[in-house]
Amino acid sequence: MAVLGGPGAGPERNGARDRRARRFRMPIATALMLGFGLLVFVGVGSVLGIGLWSASRNTLDLIGDKAEFTIEALNQRLLTHLRPVEEANAYLAALIASGEVDPDDRVQLADYMTGAMSATPQVMGMTFLTADFRAIRVSRANRRVGLRVSDWSGNDGVQQVMAQAAARADPYWGDLVWAPTNGITLINRRAPVFARGVFTGQLVSVVAISELSRFLADAARDDNSARPFILYGRDRVLAHASMAAEDYALSSERPLPTVDRIEDPVLQRIWDEAITTPIRLKLGPATRAHRVALNGHSYAFFYREIEGYGPQTLRVGLWRETPTFERSQEVTRLYVSGGVGAAILLVSVAAALFMGRRMSRPIRALAASAESIGELDFARIPRVERSRLLEIDEAAETFNAMVSALRSFETYVPRALVQTLMAGNDASIRSGEREVTVLFTDIRDFTGLAESLSAGETATFLNAHFSLLGACI
Repeated sequence: MAVLGGPGAGPERNGARDRRARRFRMPIATALMLGFGLLVFVGVGSVLGIGLWSASRNTLDLIGDKAEFTIEALNQRLLTHLRPVEEANAYLAALIASGEVDPDDRVQLADYMTGAMSATPQVMGMTFLTADFRAIRVSRANRRVGLRVSDWSGNDGVQQVMAQAAARADPYWGDLVWAPTNGITLINRRAPVFARGVFTGQLVSVVAISELSRFLADAARDDNSARPFILYGRDRVLAHASMAAEDYALSSERPLPTVDRIEDPVLQRIWDEAITTPIRLKLGPATRAHRVALNGHSYAFFYREIEGYGPQTLRVGLWRETPTFERSQEVTRLYVSGGVGAAILLVSVAAALFMGRRMSRPIRALAASAESIGELDFARIPRVERSRLLEIDEAAETFNAMVSALRSFETYVPRALVQTLMAGNDASIRSGEREVTVLFTDIRDFTGLAESLSAGETATFLNAHFSLLGACI
């Protein structure tokens, strides 16, 4: 009597399989592509983002430094233009105060003033005003220098100027002077002269504003994208390239054109708050900047406020069309770098996705072959191809060896029995008793016979023997 089967465990195994089926599962191809792609995206993207942020800050700082350098250069050129006037004026005033030059000797004084003017071509004329209001003037006109002596004692304005000079000890820049003879406006450097502590007069050097405007016109030619200007106070223009030709109708009541009358539509709107916005650039503490939107264009103003050149504050600056800065070569390089970085990022992510798909192919082939094993269809299981990846290659070789072993095992274990066991059906494998008949046979002298036969002959002999027994059964 034989006992078959035993207690089944099918329901528990089915329940575990159902629980596994309910869990979220992701294809390995998707996992690899997402893993590689996300890793590359985070790595390259973070480096690109940090690089672009750093480059943008550096670019803005560079643009600010460039604007700062331009303003500084303009201010230095202005100081270089006016400093010789100050030095020549102070030097000659010191000679008069020391007695080396006698103000009563008109010829000697005129010679010294002429010599001082020859070293400062921007100076239009020099005047020594004595304490008794006599004016000894040397002026430059048509490349000639002329001497003139006048009595200004009846001029109330001159008396006021002399009183102001007597109250000061150091040279200074005075208020604007209108020259009716020439019809021009002059800026002037004044040096009070004291001999042995007694006020004896003052030495005045004058520079025409048209000379300053020609100076700015030369500066504009050096940089075609910039339009320099000098404001006298906030609303009057002291120097501008358009004023070099002296075409403006000026007078003693209006010695300077106002901002709204200058031949520069952009400069006219410099203080228009309705179209003004701040500029966020890294600039020096002395430099001020803002942006003006006009007729669909954007213009940036940069200027510095300078004291000490008269009773009004000078605003020395320039304006540019904004793209000159924001679309400069530095910013263009930043855009190109960002585009190249984004392209590299996309190529890297695409390469990661491609690599993920390539790596998933042998794994998916392995999974498909494993599924065939579950169906016990060993004959149709394809051979898993080898891979250049070590672990996947070893898994493929091991799997192929396992399939070969299973095919051999199928020879001795019927597929139907294995399927019954895998199905987990308790009724089909319930324990029971069966009456069986066992037939034992023996071949006499088989050992000696087998030794005299070859392997093939022995197999043929046994097959014939078993065929006879099968017919009997």
